[in-house]
Amino acid sequence: MFYKISILKKMMKEAYKGMGLHVGQTVTGWLVIRTGHWELCQDFETVPKEVKGAIMELTGEIPLKGTFYKAVDKECNQYELEADVRMLPLRYPEIDKGEEGEITRILMVGVFDIYAVATVYDKGEGYTVLLKQNQAQLVTPEGIEVEAGETPIYGPYIGGRREIIWHNSDTWYCTAPVIPEKDRTDTLKLYNDIAKMCGNTALK
Repeated sequence: MFYKISILKKMMKEAYKGMGLHVGQTVTGWLVIRTGHWELCQDFETVPKEVKGAIMELTGEIPLKGTFYKAVDKECNQYELEADVRMLPLRYPEIDKGEEGEITRILMVGVFDIYAVATVYDKGEGYTVLLKQNQAQLVTPEGIEVEAGETPIYGPYIGGRREIIWHNSDTWYCTAPVIPEKDRTDTLKLYNDIAKMCGNTALK
Protein backbone atom coordinates (compact mmCIF):
# COMPACT_ATOMS: atom_id res chain seq x y z
CA MET A 1 0.00 0.00 0.00
CA PHE A 2 1.19 3.55 -0.51
CA TYR A 3 -1.06 5.56 1.80
CA LYS A 4 -0.90 6.88 5.34
CA ILE A 5 -3.43 4.93 7.37
CA SER A 6 -4.03 7.78 9.84
CA ILE A 7 -4.94 10.21 7.04
CA LEU A 8 -7.15 7.65 5.28
CA LYS A 9 -9.06 6.97 8.50
CA LYS A 10 -9.61 10.71 9.00
CA MET A 11 -10.85 11.11 5.42
CA MET A 12 -13.20 8.15 5.83
CA LYS A 13 -14.62 9.56 9.04
CA GLU A 14 -15.16 12.99 7.47
CA ALA A 15 -17.09 11.38 4.61
CA TYR A 16 -19.13 9.20 6.98
CA LYS A 17 -20.07 12.25 9.08
CA GLY A 18 -20.82 14.25 5.95
CA MET A 19 -22.28 13.23 2.59
CA GLY A 20 -21.59 9.53 3.06
CA LEU A 21 -18.94 6.85 2.66
CA HIS A 22 -19.35 4.28 -0.13
CA VAL A 23 -17.71 0.94 0.63
CA GLY A 24 -17.74 -2.33 -1.28
CA GLN A 25 -15.86 -5.37 -2.45
CA THR A 26 -15.93 -6.34 -6.11
CA VAL A 27 -16.53 -9.92 -7.22
CA THR A 28 -12.85 -9.99 -8.21
CA GLY A 29 -11.76 -9.22 -4.64
CA TRP A 30 -10.97 -5.50 -4.67
CA LEU A 31 -11.97 -3.27 -1.77
CA VAL A 32 -13.45 0.01 -3.01
CA ILE A 33 -13.78 3.06 -0.73
CA ARG A 34 -15.30 6.07 -2.44
CA THR A 35 -16.68 9.52 -1.69
CA GLY A 36 -17.71 12.38 -3.94
CA HIS A 37 -14.12 13.67 -3.94
CA TRP A 38 -11.80 10.66 -3.85
CA GLU A 39 -11.65 6.91 -4.38
CA LEU A 40 -9.32 4.14 -3.21
CA CYS A 41 -9.22 0.59 -4.59
CA GLN A 42 -7.02 -2.11 -3.09
CA ASP A 43 -6.62 -5.86 -3.38
CA PHE A 44 -8.68 -6.97 -0.39
CA GLU A 45 -6.03 -9.48 0.70
CA THR A 46 -3.50 -6.67 1.19
CA VAL A 47 -5.75 -4.23 3.07
CA PRO A 48 -4.27 -3.50 6.54
CA LYS A 49 -6.26 -4.63 9.57
CA GLU A 50 -6.37 -1.01 10.75
CA VAL A 51 -8.32 -0.02 7.64
CA LYS A 52 -10.70 -2.98 7.93
CA GLY A 53 -11.16 -2.07 11.59
CA ALA A 54 -11.99 1.53 10.68
CA ILE A 55 -14.58 0.33 8.15
CA MET A 56 -16.16 -1.92 10.77
CA GLU A 57 -16.15 0.84 13.38
CA LEU A 58 -17.81 3.38 11.08
CA THR A 59 -20.20 1.20 9.07
CA GLY A 60 -20.77 -1.80 11.32
CA GLU A 61 -19.75 -4.36 8.69
CA ILE A 62 -17.10 -5.49 6.23
CA PRO A 63 -18.37 -5.80 2.64
CA LEU A 64 -18.53 -9.29 1.17
CA LYS A 65 -17.64 -9.96 -2.44
CA GLY A 66 -20.18 -8.42 -4.77
CA THR A 67 -21.69 -6.11 -2.15
CA PHE A 68 -21.55 -2.34 -2.02
CA TYR A 69 -23.22 0.12 0.31
CA LYS A 70 -23.37 3.74 1.37
CA ALA A 71 -22.88 4.49 5.06
CA VAL A 72 -23.90 7.77 6.68
CA ASP A 73 -23.73 8.67 10.35
CA LYS A 74 -26.93 7.82 12.29
CA GLU A 75 -28.52 6.14 9.25
CA CYS A 76 -28.86 2.53 8.17
CA ASN A 77 -26.49 1.36 5.46
CA GLN A 78 -28.00 1.65 2.00
CA TYR A 79 -27.06 -1.19 -0.36
CA GLU A 80 -26.22 -0.30 -3.93
CA LEU A 81 -25.44 -2.00 -7.23
CA GLU A 82 -21.80 -1.71 -8.25
CA ALA A 83 -20.16 -3.11 -11.36
CA ASP A 84 -16.45 -3.94 -11.62
CA VAL A 85 -16.23 -1.76 -14.71
CA ARG A 86 -16.47 1.33 -12.49
CA MET A 87 -13.34 0.38 -10.57
CA LEU A 88 -10.27 2.55 -11.17
CA PRO A 89 -7.97 -0.13 -12.67
CA LEU A 90 -10.63 -0.94 -15.26
CA ARG A 91 -11.51 2.68 -15.96
CA TYR A 92 -7.90 3.50 -16.76
CA PRO A 93 -6.16 0.33 -18.06
CA GLU A 94 -3.65 2.32 -20.15
CA ILE A 95 -2.97 5.17 -17.72
CA ASP A 96 0.76 4.32 -17.61
CA LYS A 97 1.13 5.31 -21.26
CA GLY A 98 0.82 8.92 -20.13
CA GLU A 99 3.54 11.06 -18.58
CA GLU A 100 3.89 11.10 -14.79
CA GLY A 101 3.47 14.40 -12.99
CA GLU A 102 4.62 15.54 -9.55
CA ILE A 103 3.61 17.47 -6.45
CA THR A 104 5.58 20.69 -6.68
CA ARG A 105 4.71 22.80 -3.65
CA ILE A 106 2.23 23.59 -0.87
CA LEU A 107 0.10 26.72 -1.29
CA MET A 108 -1.55 28.51 1.63
CA VAL A 109 -4.34 30.96 0.87
CA GLY A 110 -5.37 32.94 3.93
CA VAL A 111 -5.35 30.99 7.18
CA PHE A 112 -7.44 27.88 6.51
CA ASP A 113 -7.12 27.04 2.80
CA ILE A 114 -4.06 24.87 2.22
CA TYR A 115 -3.51 23.12 -1.10
CA ALA A 116 -0.93 20.89 -2.71
CA VAL A 117 0.10 22.13 -6.16
CA ALA A 118 0.76 19.44 -8.76
CA THR A 119 1.84 19.34 -12.37
CA VAL A 120 0.14 16.69 -14.51
CA TYR A 121 0.31 15.99 -18.23
CA ASP A 122 -2.33 15.25 -20.82
CA LYS A 123 -1.20 14.48 -24.38
CA GLY A 124 2.08 16.24 -23.75
CA GLU A 125 0.59 19.43 -22.36
CA GLY A 126 1.35 20.40 -18.77
CA TYR A 127 -1.42 21.43 -16.38
CA THR A 128 -1.19 22.91 -12.90
CA VAL A 129 -3.80 21.58 -10.49
CA LEU A 130 -4.72 22.27 -6.88
CA LEU A 131 -5.40 19.34 -4.55
CA LYS A 132 -6.71 19.33 -1.01
CA GLN A 133 -3.65 19.02 1.16
CA ASN A 134 -4.73 15.92 3.12
CA GLN A 135 -5.82 14.10 -0.05
CA ALA A 136 -2.38 14.69 -1.58
CA GLN A 137 -0.46 13.87 1.61
CA LEU A 138 -2.25 10.53 1.78
CA VAL A 139 0.18 9.23 -0.84
CA THR A 140 3.49 7.97 0.60
CA PRO A 141 5.95 5.19 -0.25
CA GLU A 142 6.45 4.32 3.43
CA GLY A 143 4.04 1.37 3.48
CA ILE A 144 5.16 -0.33 0.26
CA GLU A 145 6.22 -3.93 0.85
CA VAL A 146 8.95 -4.46 -1.71
CA GLU A 147 9.80 -7.90 -0.29
CA ALA A 148 6.24 -9.04 -1.07
CA GLY A 149 6.59 -7.95 -4.70
CA GLU A 150 4.74 -4.66 -4.39
CA THR A 151 5.80 -2.11 -6.99
CA PRO A 152 6.69 1.57 -6.53
CA ILE A 153 4.08 4.33 -6.89
CA TYR A 154 3.23 5.47 -10.40
CA GLY A 155 1.71 8.91 -10.92
CA PRO A 156 0.19 11.35 -10.54
CA TYR A 157 -1.61 11.05 -13.85
CA ILE A 158 -4.70 12.86 -15.04
CA GLY A 159 -7.67 10.72 -16.03
CA GLY A 160 -10.39 11.43 -18.54
CA ARG A 161 -12.79 12.54 -15.81
CA ARG A 162 -10.27 15.05 -14.47
CA GLU A 163 -9.27 12.60 -11.78
CA ILE A 164 -5.72 12.79 -10.43
CA ILE A 165 -4.51 9.19 -10.13
CA TRP A 166 -1.74 7.25 -8.40
CA HIS A 167 -1.35 3.47 -8.41
CA ASN A 168 0.93 0.52 -7.91
CA SER A 169 0.54 -3.25 -8.14
CA ASP A 170 -2.19 -3.58 -5.49
CA THR A 171 -3.58 -0.10 -4.77
CA TRP A 172 -5.19 2.65 -6.84
CA TYR A 173 -6.13 6.10 -5.56
CA CYS A 174 -7.65 9.13 -7.23
CA THR A 175 -8.78 12.52 -6.03
CA ALA A 176 -10.63 15.39 -7.67
CA PRO A 177 -8.71 18.61 -8.25
CA VAL A 178 -9.92 21.79 -6.58
CA ILE A 179 -11.21 24.32 -9.08
CA PRO A 180 -11.37 27.76 -7.39
CA GLU A 181 -14.73 29.51 -7.53
CA LYS A 182 -14.88 32.64 -9.66
CA ASP A 183 -15.52 34.79 -6.60
CA ARG A 184 -12.31 33.54 -4.94
CA THR A 185 -10.19 36.10 -6.76
CA ASP A 186 -7.24 35.70 -4.36
CA THR A 187 -7.01 31.95 -4.94
CA LEU A 188 -7.63 32.27 -8.68
CA LYS A 189 -4.84 34.82 -9.10
CA LEU A 190 -2.33 32.70 -7.19
CA TYR A 191 -3.44 29.61 -9.10
CA ASN A 192 -3.01 31.26 -12.50
CA ASP A 193 0.30 32.91 -11.53
CA ILE A 194 1.78 29.60 -10.37
CA ALA A 195 0.63 27.88 -13.55
CA LYS A 196 2.32 30.55 -15.68
CA MET A 197 5.48 30.36 -13.59
CA CYS A 198 5.58 26.60 -14.22
CA GLY A 199 4.90 27.08 -17.92
CA ASN A 200 1.61 25.23 -17.61
CA THR A 201 -2.10 25.79 -18.12
CA ALA A 202 -4.27 26.13 -15.00
CA LEU A 203 -6.80 23.28 -15.05
CA LYS A 204 -10.28 24.81 -15.19
